[in-house]
Amino acid sequence: MTLYAKPSWRMARQITSDVVMVAWAVIWFLVARAMHAVVQSLATPARKTAETAQTMADSMTSAGERVASLPAVGERLAEPFSSMSGSLEEIVTQANAQIDTIHQIAWISSLVTFAIPVALLLLIWLPRRVRFVTQAGAALQFVDADEDLELFALRAMANMPTHQLAAISSDPVGEWRAGNRDVIRRLARLELDRSGLPMPPAAAQIVT
Repeated sequence: MTLYAKPSWRMARQITSDVVMVAWAVIWFLVARAMHAVVQSLATPARKTAETAQTMADSMTSAGERVASLPAVGERLAEPFSSMSGSLEEIVTQANAQIDTIHQIAWISSLVTFAIPVALLLLIWLPRRVRFVTQAGAALQFVDADEDLELFALRAMANMPTHQLAAISSDPVGEWRAGNRDVIRRLARLELDRSGLPMPPAAAQIVT
């Protein structure tokens, strides 16, 4: 697998884009964490309410149990304590439900904060990187020897501007058909440079 072009401005642009993508993701991860912390802090009052109500409910339950142990009138005297304890337990349940809702909102908001901007940049960055890796991997199957350069010379004649072709030969098509190895190598180098791929070692020495 070829992740980067040969050392060139194209390789520098690829590395720069990768660094920007990673930095963008890290920045929005930190922003999402901050968002999560801010939303989570909204649960603090509800959490304190639940803790206070639970403490009072436990106290009422304990007091009711002590009063209920009194002979004759204990059961009747314990009823207000039991009623108060039940009301406080309902407050605890409602506060806990509010805390759970805030936790869910915190996770959803932080996930959206991270996912949307990262996904937008990813839609721009990923196709280009995948396209290069795919094309480079396929091209390298045909560029392992000097004899394989005819295909890239042909692609150069199809893709490169005419003034660049003319700088190599006044009749590049004719030279390609005639099998002129020097012209073929130079044409292939144009296409390989455009694709960010290296020449085969043996062919590179000849062209150089």
